[in-house]
Amino acid sequence: MTAAQAASAVRAAVRQLPEGQRRVVELAYFKGMTCREVALAAGIPEGTAKSRLRLALAKLETVLDRQLLESS
Repeated sequence: MTAAQAASAVRAAVRQLPEGQRRVVELAYFKGMTCREVALAAGIPEGTAKSRLRLALAKLETVLDRQLLESS
């Protein structure tokens, strides 16, 4: 898998996340915000931002692991 293919797979996996989880991932990883900054930007408690991020990362890991196995 090339870097471009990997990036495309990540973007597609992020699009599949529920809105709240997608928003925190975009803010934290694509905009480089801290959990505190993500919480402020999203208008949610910091603990909620952390929980959504943790859930999102677990889902992304599952989806991306499956895609990588299928492409091997």
